[in-house]
Amino acid sequence: LFVSPTFIGFLIFFLGPLCAVVYYSMTEWNLLSQQATFVGLANFQNALLENPDFWLVVRNSVIFAIGLVPLNMALALALALALSRPFFGVVFFRTVFFAPVITSAIAWAIVWKFLLQGEGGFINQVLALVGITGPNWLREPNWAMAAVIVTRVIKMVGLNMILYIAALQAIPRDYEEAARLE
Repeated sequence: LFVSPTFIGFLIFFLGPLCAVVYYSMTEWNLLSQQATFVGLANFQNALLENPDFWLVVRNSVIFAIGLVPLNMALALALALALSRPFFGVVFFRTVFFAPVITSAIAWAIVWKFLLQGEGGFINQVLALVGITGPNWLREPNWAMAAVIVTRVIKMVGLNMILYIAALQAIPRDYEEAARLE
């Protein structure tokens, strides 16, 4: 009896949509006539074997994950170690690194588009001051992936930093002192 609200929520919000997704993935849907034709596994065969873009997307997703996760975790841990001790201005620095997390995604995209534009972008103008010709960050595929990874790391590193800080501050000082003695 006590489990029934949770079970009903599970049926409505998880199992129902999951069954609908499985059904719709095995149909060919025509938006004009609103008719669904059952095609079985043909959609999966088309995506996996016949569509070359599918594997390009998989490759890009793997590269993105391999670039993003270690960089984000390492930078967040380094920031957390630096900002877990009290010192003058620690709240300011925590706020600066956490602010991108709560920034609107649209505002974030507009700012980075301005920074990463071709020759007129702020980053390329700064590079030109020191005699370096910057790439077209958003149009060259290799640079675009690097730019997306860096902007995503900067946007999300603050959240992981806060989680690491909370974990580090939960460690009793006795353990830290014992580790320093050994």
